[in-house]
Amino acid sequence: MTPDQAQALTDAVAGWVRSRADLQSLGLAGSWARNAARPDSDIDLIILADKPDEYRSDRSWLARLLPPSFRILSERDATYGIVWSCHALLEPDAELELTFCPLAWAATEPLDAGTRRVVGDGFRIVVDKDGRLLRLVDAVKAAL
Repeated sequence: MTPDQAQALTDAVAGWVRSRADLQSLGLAGSWARNAARPDSDIDLIILADKPDEYRSDRSWLARLLPPSFRILSERDATYGIVWSCHALLEPDAELELTFCPLAWAATEPLDAGTRRVVGDGFRIVVDKDGRLLRLVDAVKAAL
C-alpha cells in the first residue's frame, strides 16, 4: 500500500465516522501511526462505537465507506478481548483492519494493559468528537 492509498482509506473512514452519531472516535495505530509502514503493512484503524457489535452482523457499511478505487477481495473477523476487528483484503494491494471498540476501551481509570500497549506503540487521533481519545493518549503518556 502506498502512503496515498493509506491516506485515502483513512480519510474515507474518518468521513464515515464523522457522519455517524453512534461512532465517537477514530484513531490510527501501528506502523502507519509510527511512520514506519512498509509497502506490505496493513492500516490499523480503531473506532470507538456506542454499539460496536451492530457492525459485526451487517457488513453492508464496509463497501459503502471505501473510496471507489478500492474493491474488497475478502474479509475476516478477529476478536481481541472486548474488541473485534474486520480485516479486509483490498484491491489494489492493501489490507485494512478496522477495530471496533466499546467506549469502555478508552477508559483511563483503570487503564487497560491492552489499550495502553496499542496507544503506546504508535497512535494518532484522527476523529475525536468528545475528547475521549485525547484523554486516553494523555493517560498513556503519564503512565509511561
